[in-house]
Amino acid sequence: MRRVLVLGVVGAALMGLSAHADRCERYEVSISFEAEIGKIRRAADRGETASAFEQIENLRLNNPDLNCSELHLIDAVEATAHVVDGNWAKAVESGLRSVDNAPLPLARRMLAELYFLLQYSGDAELAKKVLWELAEVDGNMGPYESYEIAQKYMDTGDIGRAIRYAESAFVQWPGENSQELLTFMLDLYERNGASDYADYFRTKLKRFQPLDEAELKQELEAHWSRGELTEAYNYSARLFEDGLLTSQAEYVSHFELAARVEGYDKTVQTMRLYLRSGFFEDRELAVAALEEFVDRFEPIKNELVMVQEAEPMAPPQPQYPLRAAKEGIEGYCEMVFAVDKGGIPFNMLTFCNDPIFKDPSETAVAASRFEPRMVNGKATDRHNVVYPISYNLE
Repeated sequence: MRRVLVLGVVGAALMGLSAHADRCERYEVSISFEAEIGKIRRAADRGETASAFEQIENLRLNNPDLNCSELHLIDAVEATAHVVDGNWAKAVESGLRSVDNAPLPLARRMLAELYFLLQYSGDAELAKKVLWELAEVDGNMGPYESYEIAQKYMDTGDIGRAIRYAESAFVQWPGENSQELLTFMLDLYERNGASDYADYFRTKLKRFQPLDEAELKQELEAHWSRGELTEAYNYSARLFEDGLLTSQAEYVSHFELAARVEGYDKTVQTMRLYLRSGFFEDRELAVAALEEFVDRFEPIKNELVMVQEAEPMAPPQPQYPLRAAKEGIEGYCEMVFAVDKGGIPFNMLTFCNDPIFKDPSETAVAASRFEPRMVNGKATDRHNVVYPISYNLE
């Protein structure tokens, strides 16, 4: 029965949030009222929940004309007291009432906190329900929650919304993106008919594909010829780690790529560690290759052309979307594009944690100019430029 009651409150919360969105646009609370709430919260934190509940009831009785911000605070502190008591269902009820009365940015935050609260309580079913409500109010979520919402929209056939949340997961994902997420993104864009985006994720997935020696060397040469040294080094490293470099020239080329990506000194130090560890089957060949590399590159190590990001000659200056600023939405976009020999961006792909930031990001980057790739003193196209843009409210 309690579960049914709480689920009913969850459903009502969204309707209440929509109804109150216009009425409670600003956070308006007096200093004295905040002091009362602080006193109640400290009592709850000390485990004095009976006293906290009594103070909450008195606050409600003695202040019949509370505004929505004050109601939001009362319910939020009541939720805290229920958490201390371990009463998850009551905590959710109070938390959702707090959401109902909160200004929109605070409502998003409260729903996110409820989601993590329910995950902690082990109530996975209700956690997913709250997560769905969070998506409906278009809240800023972390990568894993965004991915879960994207999957749910995919299941309902709403590819547009699935892409919106999948992109949010993509730009926030810690470290290297997972193969599962990249495969999901590829599937979405193929269904959506966005071939350029699909090609991008198809390329990113290549690093997970089992490739034979010839295919690895082909990818290595292709990336190196285009000046994509980081990508070339990734394939060279796979050949190196799999023991597929068999000549002194191949070893020297690998060391050179490593030096251009990670630095000369670090490369020499790392290879000497490999030598001491017994990694090389043909140690004499590896020693000879490292000696040749040192002889050739140490005199010019400070002049070694390293991997360089495409620096903007005229930095992008995106306009903060008015609705995002009003609703307290912050954002992050990752732009992927090429730069022609005149420094003009083209073939632009844009991934944002919220689609509201896409248009201003693309407009700003399109109006900017970047350093082209230089080959033998001549400008040429630069590919796979990644340029992040952040939107933060001061």
